[in-house]
Amino acid sequence: MTMLLLALLSLVLVCASGSTSSSTPKSLRFSLTTPTAKIAAAAASGLGLYLGKKVYDGPVFDEAVSLKGQNVIITGGNTGLGLESAIKLAQLGGNVIILSRASAKTDQAVETIKKQSGSSLVSAIPLDLGDLKSIKQCADELKKRVEKIDVALLNAGIMAVPTRELTKDGYESHMGVNHLGHFALLRELFPLVKKAPAGRVVTVSSSAHLLGKLDQTDLLLAKEGAYSPWPAYGNSKLANILFTRELARRLKEKRQNPNVVAVVLHPGACRTELGRYVFDPASIPKFLYPVLGVVGAPLLYFTKDQRMGAQTQIFLSASSRVSSKDNGLFFDNSKPADTSAEAKDVQEAKWLWAESEKLTNGKFEV
Repeated sequence: MTMLLLALLSLVLVCASGSTSSSTPKSLRFSLTTPTAKIAAAAASGLGLYLGKKVYDGPVFDEAVSLKGQNVIITGGNTGLGLESAIKLAQLGGNVIILSRASAKTDQAVETIKKQSGSSLVSAIPLDLGDLKSIKQCADELKKRVEKIDVALLNAGIMAVPTRELTKDGYESHMGVNHLGHFALLRELFPLVKKAPAGRVVTVSSSAHLLGKLDQTDLLLAKEGAYSPWPAYGNSKLANILFTRELARRLKEKRQNPNVVAVVLHPGACRTELGRYVFDPASIPKFLYPVLGVVGAPLLYFTKDQRMGAQTQIFLSASSRVSSKDNGLFFDNSKPADTSAEAKDVQEAKWLWAESEKLTNGKFEV
């Protein structure tokens, strides 16, 4: 099969060149000019693109599992990957509670999830991850509704905000929302995760953590000139991995909750609202649409739609193949993947945990 694909690819490359070299055998030069050869070349090219896209997008989660009786919370479950995850996990029988800002959009998301999943076990609780008061109120309400949390999918986030902005508590927005907000939320809810027979904490990070480098003297990028959109985003995604690995380390050290799993993932480059600061369609003049259609085609090929982008977090939330042996691992396309050296730094993970406790005003007891 591999040799056949290579042969087909060679055929495509020769045809694409529009000519053949003098060293090409005469019989082959002749065959490449025939209609049949051109059709074969086009088919091979199409097959190659199709298979390449399949590899890039990764597998679709299709395991026959039931989440009946399980409580699933999803931050940012009203849009993008969170919405796709909510639909699938509700379809599998989970009692899905999306945690997002109170809005008509969230109300509509609840109805969409119910309709597309066929489940009535879908609800929402208001949450602003940039506000510690809102986080506490959300956690308190959740404690009234459920006695355990089987899956905590920490999905919400912001990306590449053009200028340095602050949360309501005065934290740089990427670190405040993407890391500190989730840290504070899970600290409040972790006793419920421990009550589940096999609780899972699934955190959405990114390969953009490779852009991150934490400054222990300026975690919130307050120094003049310290802020830049992509490194700030990368810092928060690096923090997601360090947090997950420190949580896994503490779970192993305590040995009191052997069935709790903490994993982290890269969903891929996805076409969702997360990129609203990167690309604003409303700002593009209409006369450029035909040009952008051609230029943008590779971008569509090398990005995922939100359904495919959600597959790894769905896998980690629901698969029977995920267990405590996976604690602290970073996943990409539903498989363990490597990270930067800094994301493996145990001492930095310990420092970040302690610093996060200080900034969010509370001890996180595992």
